[in-house]
Amino acid sequence: MDPDEQWTRTWEKDRIVALCRDPQTIFVYWEMTDWRKRVIAQHFGQPFDRLGLSLRAYDVTDIYFTGENAHWDRLQAIAPETDSAYMYGLAAHRVFVVDIGLQLSDGHFFTLLRSEPVATPPQVASVDTGAVRFGPIGVVTSEVAAASGSADLRTGSQIPYEDSFDGYSVSERPVN
Repeated sequence: MDPDEQWTRTWEKDRIVALCRDPQTIFVYWEMTDWRKRVIAQHFGQPFDRLGLSLRAYDVTDIYFTGENAHWDRLQAIAPETDSAYMYGLAAHRVFVVDIGLQLSDGHFFTLLRSEPVATPPQVASVDTGAVRFGPIGVVTSEVAAASGSADLRTGSQIPYEDSFDGYSVSERPVN
């Protein structure tokens, strides 16, 4: 196989990336180098896979985040062999920073990696627009005009660009 055609899932970089999936969900993926895992395991005196990793999402909307002043945070335990997770049930229209780290027995959270901020969009209420109705191009019926709130009932009128519309694009056609 050509080396340029190979795909790798790891890049041997220490990183965590948070991506917005929808107004209440963030997808997080991460990678830690073997060197970092060895240093962390040595520091805590346990194998890395027994340390009990967690993700912690901090709501940092409209603040300069110092690591301790989030509006609120949420902790989610993760399996040590995973490299990605979804964080569900977050607030819409907020900005989050996500850490991967260890929840210590004294209650402190030991951060290993921190993401860049990620914003969730506002929650948009669904609007029931009723059934979709189709009609011939260029004809505005009183029913369509009433539904759209249009005061101009050009019933039977042609659209202004009809002569230059070929169904896919507007093109320049010579005037006869």
